[in-house]
Amino acid sequence: MPRPLYFMVPFWGRRYREYFVDLCLPSLLAPNNLPLLRAEDGHRFLMATTREDWEAIEGLPIMERLRAHATPTWLEIDSPTMVNGEAFAQYNAIIRHQTLCYKKLIDAGYRDHAYGCLIFPDLLYSDGMVATLLQCMEEGYHLVLCSSLRHKEEAVLEDLIERGLFSREERFSLTAQELIIPPRVMASLFIRHLHPEMWIFEETEAHLAPPRAPFRYWRVPGDRGMIMHTVQGVPILMDFKAVPEGHTRCLERDLFEYVYIGENFGQDKRIRIIQDSDEFGIVSLTPTAVSWAPPLPQQEASHSGWFQHYQRLCNIRESLWYYAGRNRDTLRRDLFRLSIRWHTGDLDDVWASEEQRIGRIIDDAVGDYYRVSRPPHEQRFPSKFSFDPRRLLLSSDTRVRLIDPWARRFHDVHTVIRVIGKRVGLALCGDKVALRWWGWRLRKLGAVVTRRPFQEPRPPVP
Repeated sequence: MPRPLYFMVPFWGRRYREYFVDLCLPSLLAPNNLPLLRAEDGHRFLMATTREDWEAIEGLPIMERLRAHATPTWLEIDSPTMVNGEAFAQYNAIIRHQTLCYKKLIDAGYRDHAYGCLIFPDLLYSDGMVATLLQCMEEGYHLVLCSSLRHKEEAVLEDLIERGLFSREERFSLTAQELIIPPRVMASLFIRHLHPEMWIFEETEAHLAPPRAPFRYWRVPGDRGMIMHTVQGVPILMDFKAVPEGHTRCLERDLFEYVYIGENFGQDKRIRIIQDSDEFGIVSLTPTAVSWAPPLPQQEASHSGWFQHYQRLCNIRESLWYYAGRNRDTLRRDLFRLSIRWHTGDLDDVWASEEQRIGRIIDDAVGDYYRVSRPPHEQRFPSKFSFDPRRLLLSSDTRVRLIDPWARRFHDVHTVIRVIGKRVGLALCGDKVALRWWGWRLRKLGAVVTRRPFQEPRPPVP
C-alpha cells in the first residue's frame, strides 16, 4: 500500500463508548476487515473522545487485538455543552460538537496524507468492508460513499442472537472476539428492521415519500430486497491527498454532512458509491423509542392513479432541486441517478424489471437534469422555471398555484358524491342505521329552514 489508512471515530459518554467497543469494533475485526491490515504499515485508528472514555477503553482486550492491525490514537475532546431547553435543541448542539470532532480527525489524517475512513460508534459493518476499501484505493478512487439508514436496535440485536452471531451474556470488548456479519445477512437486517423514522420515505402504490426527502426507497416484489435513490452517503474512503489545503474551513460555517464532501470532492471524477449490498453494508442502531429528527411533512396520496403518479414526479423533482439544483451540486445530482440495491438473494428478472420501472420514474421526473449535463457540459442545470412544457408541468410551483387547488376540489366533490350515494343506497335497502341518520338530517334541515332550535343528538353514521 502506498499510503496508510486512517479509521476515524468520534464518541463520548458510556452509551456510545460501549456501542464502539462491544459492537462496532468487533464487526470491524471480521476476517475481511481490519485483519487484512498490519499496524507496522502505518495504519491508525483515530479516536476523538474524552479522557474519561479513553481511560475506560484503553486497556480492554479488544483494543489489544486492534493494535495488531491499526494503532489506536487518542485525540482528546471535551464533552458537548449542555443546552437548557427542548431535546431537539440539545440534539443540534451535539451535532455541532460532532462536526468539531470531525475537523480534528480530518486534520490529523490530512497532515499525514493518508486515506480516511469515517467510522460511527453505533454502526455495524458487514464482513468485506476493508477488502472493498483496499480495492477502491488500488483503483484510484478519491471518495467512496455508502448508503445508510436508521434501524431498530432491539430488533437487529435480537436477530443476531437468533442467528447465533451475538450474545448478551458475553461482551466482545472483554473476549476480544470478532462479530462476523456476512453481507447478505447484513442486507436482511437492513431491509427487515428499518426504524419507524424511515417509513415515510418508502414509495408504494398507496404512499408517497415527502417532497425534499434526501432519499426514497422501493421494495422489490416477493421480499427480494430494496432499491434506493439518494443524494447522500457515509464517506467510508477519503483520499486526503486529493483535497485542497483549506479543506476544513467549510466546517466553521456549517455541519460536516452539508458542506465537506460537496466542497472538497464535488468536482472530482474519481468518486464511487457502493451500489450492491453484496460488497458490504452497514446498519445504524437506534432504539425504537428514540426519535431525534424533526418529522418531515407527509402527503396523503390521491386515490386517482394519474394524479398520484404526478405527485410522485413532483416530489422527486422538488427533492433534487432542493439538494442539488439550487446549489448546482453536481455530486448529489449524479448520485441520485444511481440505483442502490439491498438484496438477500441473487438478482433475477423480477428485480431487473422493477429497477427499470423505477429508472423510468426517475427519468420522467428529473431526466432533463442529466440530458443537459452531458459532457462537456457537466456544470449545466435546468432552470426551475423552465418554459419547456414538460418541465413546466412538473414544476412544484406550477402544481401549487394552478393544478393542486382544482385537483383537490375535484377529489373532495367526488368523495362527497360517493359517500352520499352509499348512504342513499343503504336507506333504499331498508338499513335501519341509514334510515335513522337520514331522518335526523331531514329534521335538522327543517329546523334550520324554520329557524327553530334543534337539540337532537347526532345518530351513528351509516
